[in-house]
Formats: sequence, C-alpha cells, structure tokens
Amino acid sequence: MDSPLETISRFRLAEAKLPEVKKVEFQAEIRIFQSERGWHTFYVDQLINGYLISEIDGRAKYSGEYGNAAESVLKQERDRERLLLSAGFPMIRSYFESLRVGPDGNCGYVNSIRHALQKYPSPAVPLPREIIL
Repeated sequence: MDSPLETISRFRLAEAKLPEVKKVEFQAEIRIFQSERGWHTFYVDQLINGYLISEIDGRAKYSGEYGNAAESVLKQERDRERLLLSAGFPMIRSYFESLRVGPDGNCGYVNSIRHALQKYPSPAVPLPREIIL
C-alpha cells in the first residue's frame, strides 16, 4: 500500500516524463537468501527499470511515535539497505522536502532519479528477484 509520500513521488515521476525511465514497479518484491539467516522478503517503494530502488521516507518514522524506537528503525533500515545493495541493486532515498517543486520548476526527487540513472547504467542482464548471497 502506498504512503501519501509514495503517491506524490509517483505523480512527480509521471509528470517529469524522463526518457531514461522505461518502467516503474511499485511495491516490487525482492527476495534475498543468506545462509545464516534464511530468506528475507522486501517490498521496495519503487523499482525503476528493473534495477534502481527508490525509497521514499517520512521523517516521522524516526521519531518513535509509531511504536518503534528510532534506533531500532534505523538499524532495520540499514540492514535491509545493506542486503539490497549486496544483491546488486543501487538505491536512493528521498524525503518529503525533495518532493517539492521549486520556483524554477525543478524537483529534487526527479533530479535524484535522473542522476542515479546516469550514474548506475542499466545492467546488461536483468537483475533476478530472488538472490542467494
């Protein structure tokens, strides 16, 4: 289920009509196996062109007001991020502030996507959705 920020990001990306963006999957499932810990199933906010992960986060989740201490949330987030990066998926994180469109018409979130697609070219072979590390 999309959060309000994910919905805004979806709108910003569609509005930008970036020619580099060929396909966007929302809440895409990626499974990673570690011999010492078994399978992990992750649902990433956006999977762009089958390899670039875009995560959109509200800062409230780090405040502890939703039940989990900020330290625990950060640790879980970093563990998840390390596994996804180890599996070969580049990742960018965006926050509410980057979703705003400035007076010049620029949107930090869209610029981040454009930059990441230039920095991390599409792999020659599609990345698998089930990975054994």
